[in-house]
Amino acid sequence: YEKAFGVDNPPTLATVHSMASAFKKQGQSFKALECGMGGYWVGLRRHLGVDHPDSLTTLHSMAFIFESQGQYDKALEWYGRALAGYEKSIGSNHPNTQTTIRRLTDLHERVGQIEQAQGLRTRLYVPTIPNR
Repeated sequence: YEKAFGVDNPPTLATVHSMASAFKKQGQSFKALECGMGGYWVGLRRHLGVDHPDSLTTLHSMAFIFESQGQYDKALEWYGRALAGYEKSIGSNHPNTQTTIRRLTDLHERVGQIEQAQGLRTRLYVPTIPNR
């Protein structure tokens, strides 16, 4: 697809995304990351824009892969980028935003950055149930 349609053409993006997802499911995170870091991320940003929900979901997924590989600094950076985009484009209470806040909070705690984790924890949405 890449040779026939170009790196940022929707069929190419869909194919590369499918490949990355398959590698991730097979536990081949390095190959999944290679797919994501290559043409897919570049093409997605160019085609949809950096703040499009699909682009942000890719950022979140890449952060998760970095985290699973023990590359915590990169994971924190990519989760942070996804969070900033989600808050800008879909708001702070959207489930995708909240998931990213949770992952980022947990990772900050894991690496001993307790103050950052506590600051993020205050941004988690807690629904209130009305008294009856």
